[in-house]
Amino acid sequence: MKSNHKLILILLIISVISIAIGLTYYNLENQKIDRRVIAAREYYATYNELASSYDFVTLLQLLAKTEHVYQQVRHYQNSYELSVLDNNRSAILLTIALFRDSVKTMIVPDSFQNYSFVDLLNLANYYSTKAIEGYQGWKMKFQQLDDSQLELEVRKDFFDGFPESSESSKEKALFKRIKEIETARDEVDRRLSVAFTNRGVIARHLEDYQEAARCYKIALDLWSENLDAENNLNILLNQPIRRKGVIEKLFPPEK
Repeated sequence: MKSNHKLILILLIISVISIAIGLTYYNLENQKIDRRVIAAREYYATYNELASSYDFVTLLQLLAKTEHVYQQVRHYQNSYELSVLDNNRSAILLTIALFRDSVKTMIVPDSFQNYSFVDLLNLANYYSTKAIEGYQGWKMKFQQLDDSQLELEVRKDFFDGFPESSESSKEKALFKRIKEIETARDEVDRRLSVAFTNRGVIARHLEDYQEAARCYKIALDLWSENLDAENNLNILLNQPIRRKGVIEKLFPPEK
């Protein structure tokens, strides 16, 4: 019995220590966050939570709020985050065009009520093109920079409008941003691949089959594991679609 009490006490102590370590780490990480764009990240987190719904009024509003915050800070005005938002807008408009008449729970902004199928596809294509151009420009700017060059590039404008704080806090925020950009560099080809896939779907429904095939091929060149692009191309070429294997279902590649 005593041994059981000792074990419980030890487990409680370990739990308390673990929580303390976790809170300390969380607080340290929070100190590194660029507070100018916290609201944007909160809006986008809410967007992700609601992304599977068909409440496109709320989703588009969240994207607009997210963009507004980023646009207030010079460093983020040409960032990859804005291309993410544009690609999401494109996907929403494409979904509205394709399923507006069949999904009864879909909530569509009043401004789109009188848009025709083709109008919605053209607007989706506008945002898809904007996302692709943004990703490509961002990639050209950052992809080939080594560590020291990347730091110098980020320093050029990161502190413009930065709130008063200690040098230590500013440097922590800077290096957190550098890490975010490094991660984004690793992901940019996959993001571009998804954007080209959306553009291919739009082109197919606009009956521009040559452009659709071109977009799917580019998408696969950028990310060979893009099953959506592969199967859309297969459908276009009248080829059998490829289904996910057991391993792919259990361990899907990161998008």
